[in-house]
Amino acid sequence: MECYTLELVHECGPDGPDAAGAAPMLRSVACAYILTMHETETFPWLHGVAARTYVQRNRGFRACHKTREGGLVVDATNQDLLHAYRSVFSRADTSVPVLVFEDDARLTATAREDLKAVDRFVATRAFSIYTLGSIGIMVPHGGGHWRFAGRILGASHAIIYSPAAARAVLEACVESREHVDGAILARMPAKITYTRPIAFQVLDHNSKSANSSTWCVRCDGGAYDAVVRKLTWVYFGALGLQNERGWYVMYTVNKLLVPLAAVLVLGLVVLCWLALRALVFRAWQIRI
Repeated sequence: MECYTLELVHECGPDGPDAAGAAPMLRSVACAYILTMHETETFPWLHGVAARTYVQRNRGFRACHKTREGGLVVDATNQDLLHAYRSVFSRADTSVPVLVFEDDARLTATAREDLKAVDRFVATRAFSIYTLGSIGIMVPHGGGHWRFAGRILGASHAIIYSPAAARAVLEACVESREHVDGAILARMPAKITYTRPIAFQVLDHNSKSANSSTWCVRCDGGAYDAVVRKLTWVYFGALGLQNERGWYVMYTVNKLLVPLAAVLVLGLVVLCWLALRALVFRAWQIRI
């Protein structure tokens, strides 16, 4: 039996099951894929974003034998999720942008309006990935769009992949404990997002996913990553990421990180200058 099945669950326009014949929210993205291990759910709240919406159902590594780089066996949830992404990209037309949802993605109240700006960007500008909701350090990119700076990126539940990004996911060499967002997506040059979140996921300490227990920075199985996971959940709780409003708060924090760092550095420079000035003045008085 195959490890994955692919089902077309929604199609926009006069030939699709959309009774209203509504156009997709993203005209520049032909297909959206929803990754899930659920056997029957079709996720109607994610329908209509792209012209066609598919659900890829994953039997999971415990029920279906899978291999990864070097012929090694897939034996952890982070490896299984990367394997599922690669399965989608091996089936999809990756010569054009592809939208991939994880099944816990939810659209925000302003998503339909905000996706108009995203659609214009995807159709006319270069990017590696366009994320509809992620964690990291954001800097302005123009026109209401922002870029994630550096190699910090968390949350991959709703991302539009450029052809180059899809190829990178298919071809990247990933260590056994690493995740698709930290090991592959974070290293891409043009990680773009909108000024506010368009898709969110419920990150609640009381209902953690199995995959969250494998989150890591060093990814060496050591105590450092265990501490980071605990602190991460404290941070998520403080922001309120168990609901939509918390994601708006997080995007505000994402944008403030660079200005706050700049203010801190400037403050340290001023303090050092004042201290140096005081020392010079004291030395001058002693000399007199």
